[in-house]
Amino acid sequence: RDSQSDLETHRHDLKRKLDLEKEEVRKELTNQHERDIADERQRLQQELKSKVGEFEATAAAGAEKGDELQRRTGESEAELRSLRGQLDERAAEVQRLQTAKADLERERSLQRAAFEQLQRE
Repeated sequence: RDSQSDLETHRHDLKRKLDLEKEEVRKELTNQHERDIADERQRLQQELKSKVGEFEATAAAGAEKGDELQRRTGESEAELRSLRGQLDERAAEVQRLQTAKADLERERSLQRAAFEQLQRE
């Protein structure tokens, strides 16, 4: 009977020891899991911060480029208006010269007719 009681006590001690070890291993695994989660969360936050920074830099560069394009478009439109004005001035000058040429040709024709009239007389 003593040996059976000793055996029971020994088995009970082993079970309690095993339960304590199981609890310790569970705590260690839980702590490691929580550390892993915290590390991953920190890594993801840093990655997000980096991506946000990249996005903001890209957006700022895009806005700057858009502003530059808008400025250049304004300059091009102003240059186009100037060129159109010059073209209108040149067209008016061409019209004046054509009118003057026609007037001179008419006058020359009249002078030739008068000269021919004088020669016949």
